[in-house]
Amino acid sequence: MAQYEEVRVSGFEEFNRAVEQHKGKTIFAYFTGSKDAGGKSWCPDCVQAEPVVQEGLKHVGEGCVFIHCQVGERPYWKDPNNDFRKNLKITAVPTLLKYGTPGLDPAFHFPDVLFCCCCSARACCRRIRFRE
Repeated sequence: MAQYEEVRVSGFEEFNRAVEQHKGKTIFAYFTGSKDAGGKSWCPDCVQAEPVVQEGLKHVGEGCVFIHCQVGERPYWKDPNNDFRKNLKITAVPTLLKYGTPGLDPAFHFPDVLFCCCCSARACCRRIRFRE
């Protein structure tokens, strides 16, 4: 049984509402490409990272919130003016953000701390990113 709450959202506005609802808790926000009717993401890195992230969730502490946010279809994601790029400064999917400060402003830009889900390297060719 999971010790964390999982929330699934689609799009920037739903993400902001979810963050606001869980303000004051430790939040792990996972951003991926949207999935088609068959459940497959257009983003191959997201598909590759999914089992790794699911395994990592086994180690998330009690009372944490995991928000899985689908950022939209590929053309929207590639637009340099999309809300995720402009407001959250996310440059790649998949990206995992950790919010841990009470009173979180969802548009706050956290400094980059990059690690690969797959190999725990500081950065790697898979562009899977963790930001705190």
